Amino acid sequence: MVDGGLTLLACLILGIQLRFDSIKSIRDILPLVVVCMGITMVLAPWLAYVQASLFLLSPKQMQILVLISSLPSAMLGPVFATRFKCRGDIVAALAVISMLFSVLVVPLTFSLLRL
Repeated sequence: MVDGGLTLLACLILGIQLRFDSIKSIRDILPLVVVCMGITMVLAPWLAYVQASLFLLSPKQMQILVLISSLPSAMLGPVFATRFKCRGDIVAALAVISMLFSVLVVPLTFSLLRL
């Protein structure tokens, strides 16, 4: 119950902090989106796949490792950004964009890696 409540609370806080009025245009956050998604949702799964191949993991273990590494960034990022007086609105926008793109990126990663 606590785990499910934490997810609900993180999504609620994410929704509260999401403000697109402070972001002037998509060009403001486009480099951040590309870097963030490039590292967390493209580079990390490929590195996980290579390491799993080197360690001779089973196909099931490899699938789990690639799945976990290809998921979007942590949803508590906006909470920490706000707590430490950073740009919580931009972090919230990045979290939402990465969640939306993960619907396409995760299956694409699995199909490209033939898992």
